[in-house]
Amino acid sequence: MAPPPLNDPCATGETACDVLVIGGGPAGSTAATLLAERGYHVHVLDKDRHPRFHIGESLLPANLPLFERLGVADDIRAIGMHKPGAEFVSPHHAHTQTFMFAEAWNKALPSAYQVKRAEFDQV
Repeated sequence: MAPPPLNDPCATGETACDVLVIGGGPAGSTAATLLAERGYHVHVLDKDRHPRFHIGESLLPANLPLFERLGVADDIRAIGMHKPGAEFVSPHHAHTQTFMFAEAWNKALPSAYQVKRAEFDQV
């Protein structure tokens, strides 16, 4: 008999928890981590196993302080491609708009990162 999947706490017979987080992607795993730091007994349920294929993740500068708090900022820098801004292109006409993060509302966060989702999920 195969061992129970790691993403299914009910398969181990343990069903009691304070918080049940549905989804183990970046948002769910972050929420679970922050709740556990506050002393809650947290379970995370996800229909998929991680890492899994997913389109790349375009991180924003406002994410960086959270990565510092979670202790993963160096890991993100190691797997990410430096991104000083973003450019949007309209599919209906030739108009483009470029946004440089250094010119945004928080000048202390002048850049972000583009990451491969499978590598990001591993962090």
